[in-house]
This record gives sequence, structure tokens and C-alpha cells, in this order.
Amino acid sequence: MIPLAFAWACGAPAEVQPWAATEGAPAAPTTIAPAHTGTSSRALAEVDVLVVGAGPAGLVAAWQAREAGARVLMIDRDTELGGAARWSGGLMTFSGTPLQAREEVTDGPGQLLAEWSEMTGGDPTDPWVVRYTEHNVPQVYDWLIELGGTFTLLPWSDAGASTPRVHMLDGNGEELVDLLASLHGPDDTWTETELLGMSSAGETPRARVRTAAGEEGWIDARSVVLATGGFLRDLDLVGWAAPDLDVDALWLSTGFQSDGSGHRLLEDLGAGWANPRAIGMYCHGIADPRTAREELMVKPLPDSVWVDTEGRRFYDETAYASFDAGDAVTAQPDQAAFAIYDAVGWSQVSVTDPLLAPDEEWLELRGGDLQDWGLVEQAEDLPALAATLGMDPNVLTSEIDAYNIAVADGGGDAWRDDGELTIPIESPPFSALRLVPVAAKAFGGIAVDDDGRVIDNDGRPLDGLFAAGELTGMAGGSLVSDRGWTGSLSAVILSGRVAGQTAAEFALTR
Repeated sequence: MIPLAFAWACGAPAEVQPWAATEGAPAAPTTIAPAHTGTSSRALAEVDVLVVGAGPAGLVAAWQAREAGARVLMIDRDTELGGAARWSGGLMTFSGTPLQAREEVTDGPGQLLAEWSEMTGGDPTDPWVVRYTEHNVPQVYDWLIELGGTFTLLPWSDAGASTPRVHMLDGNGEELVDLLASLHGPDDTWTETELLGMSSAGETPRARVRTAAGEEGWIDARSVVLATGGFLRDLDLVGWAAPDLDVDALWLSTGFQSDGSGHRLLEDLGAGWANPRAIGMYCHGIADPRTAREELMVKPLPDSVWVDTEGRRFYDETAYASFDAGDAVTAQPDQAAFAIYDAVGWSQVSVTDPLLAPDEEWLELRGGDLQDWGLVEQAEDLPALAATLGMDPNVLTSEIDAYNIAVADGGGDAWRDDGELTIPIESPPFSALRLVPVAAKAFGGIAVDDDGRVIDNDGRPLDGLFAAGELTGMAGGSLVSDRGWTGSLSAVILSGRVAGQTAAEFALTR
């Protein structure tokens, strides 16, 4: 039983309207207007390649298409470029970089390909997997270095990897956006421009848009690249893609742009889906009481012990930043877990808002603020805390005792690797935070071939339509099986280069 103090963490948010599903992807209600409606619609621009979405994939695709000789226009509904990348840590996976060699780390495309199945469950013979493993360094790492970026090699290995290959861009996501935005000028980018729909007039794709000035009209293009982000904020789509998830007990750690609008539009035009169940889940925070769905990240989590609703441990708390942690929590009853702290650990606890509203200052709250908000249960001893949480006091106490013995002995913990133990949990009062799983990244999405062409459910390309980035599952939903990997931003950038190049070639040869 979950205590009343935490009941808000399990309740459903504002009601979402269901919509009927057909075979395959669900049939979303369409609001796309027919091609020639209203006398106010007029031609606003004519280009070779139109790029919809100015996140990292769109920024790269637009640059690549222009480099190939195409006239390019990029539109985005936001006021600034970058999409969700501005809030990212700038983590990317590379195999065989000079930075790895400098740190005496042996790696290369063949080694990454050999480990791909263990890392992601993906098929190492898949064309996108082969392309990614071969080109992540020359097409992404080397290119970003040429633009002025610098990287730091992180010292840990991703799950299933034998060697460190996760690189952090110095300056994080803000630096990435600045590098990519510098490739574009104001004349080739329209912000605050919303895509209302698409149609075909003869052989020319048409995009119906509403500009920042409120004017509605058409942009004629020989090809269109969509890079509109993921779908995880569309809970109807999430429920269809992953029926095993309880969306009413699910919170979000994904970009505000990830509303599935591009998926619905392309599906309406005949696009298929690839591996939509591949959703990357994290569990590194608590539900934000100010919102219906957002997360507050908690630090430090390794100074706590995680238990389920019965008071039993179930996961290595030091691996909280992995997708395995999210999967472990979603597998628990009510998708619930509690982080147990003692007074020493609790004194260090703070929470941050990982996705800031545009004008909101960075949120930094200490443990006392959490208590004021009613987000923590506290008691002078573990049996009393267990009773408050609806757990068997003997179970919780025995789990914490076993952990403390392992800390004192310096090893032998049932859940943590040797050397990964931190502080004992022995000083009252004791505190419990209700952790929540969050949907973070879509590793599946609209189906594309390995040239970035949008394809239908039979694998046939839709002429003139291309897609990249998280809209496609980072680079192609076939990259993984049911789980993702850290550093997939490098695949997003590669997919932008591929789609931009192919879209330009298609447009210039029509």
C-alpha cells in the first residue's frame, strides 16, 4: 500500500482524450487542412528543400542540404533554435576517436559493432547499425571538432560496452546548439512558424504553415525533411506503443517539443512505424508537484538505498543514470520505488529541474524544501518509517542492516559492485522519497530507410519525404531492440546529415 502522502504520485493527471487505433499505428484525429482552402492562403516561398524542425537533426540536415547545392529553408515553431538539445548533457557515443587513443582506450567501428547487440539488443547486420558504427567518428566527431567543438571522454562504460566510448561535448547542449546554429543565417530560417499540414500539388510537396506574423500560406519544396522530435508527450501514442506501461504512473523527462505532431502528420501521409516500443526510461528523480507530469531530478541518489513497496531492494542504486534503472522501476508494482536516506545522506539532498520553462531560473531545492512540499516521509527509526510507507518493518530493517554490514566490510553487497558502496544508512532521522519512472527518449518512431527516406509499412519510400532525429528513433528505429544507449545524440546528428544529403540529391534531380 502506498501512503497517502505519496498518493499524488500515482494519480492520473488531466484527462486525455482517447482515439481509435487501427491495425499498426493508431489513427490520430487529423486537423490537417485540404490543399487549397481559403482565399487567404498563398505561396510564401519556393525552395528545393524544406526542413521542418530546428533541433540538432534539423540544423544538421539544413546545412548538409545547402552544402549539396540546394536552396534550403528551415522552419521551427519555437522562438529559438536547438529544440530539446539545449537541455541535454551533450553526451555522444563514438568508437575510435583520437581522444580515446590519447587515454589509451582501444576501440573502433568493428568493436562497437561486435558489442551492439549486448548494448542495445539491436541487430548488428541492420544497415543503420552498420552505417552508424562506421561513420560516427568521421561524420560526427571529426565534423564537430572542425566546427570548434571539444570533448571530454567519460571514464565509465555504457551497459554492454567493454570500453569507455561516451564523450561529453564541453559546454553541453548549449554549446552544441551554438555550434550548429552558427551554420545558419536569418534569411534561411523562419522561427515561430507552425506546420499546419502537408499535401502534394502535382509532383511538388507543399507545406501549409502559419508564420510568426499570423499569415497562413504554402511553402513549395521539391523535398521535405521532417525533424520534429519524439512522441513521448503524446500519452495516447505512448499507451499504444507500450501497452505494458502504466501511463497514469508515468512522468516525463523529454523535450517540450516531443508531442508526436510529426509522427501523426507523416502517418496521415502513409508513413509506417519502426519499433515504437523502444522507449528509454529513466528513474533519477521525483514528481514535480507544480506540474502534472514533469520530473525533479534528485542528487545524490547513490547515498540512498532503493526499495520496492514491500521494503525490498531490487537494483544497484549507483547505476541510477541508466535506462536499466528506469526499466527496473517500471517493473515494480505501481511502478513505484522509494529512496531511503539517513540524516547524513539527507543533508546533502537537493533537486533540480532538468527541463526549464523558457524564463524560469534554475531550480535548486534542499531537503528542507521537499519536506515543506510534503514530498518526503520521515521517522526517527526504520520500523516507524516502514509503517508509514505501508511496509513490513522487519523487511525494510533487514535490507538496510545488510547494506550497512556490506559498507562496513568494504564489499559483498547483494546489489552493488565491490568498490561502489558509499555511506551507511544508520543515523536518524530516516527519510523516504517516492521515485518515479520517466519517459525520456524514443528509440523508435517513423520508419525510414538507411538513406533517411520515409517509408510505408511495406518498405516503399514516399517520394519527396525524408525524416531524421528522434522522429525516426534517433537515426532509424531498427537501431535497437527494446532499449537504447547512452550517447544517442551522435546518431541524431548522423541521421540529419544523411537525410539532408539525400533530400538535396532528390530535389536537384527531379
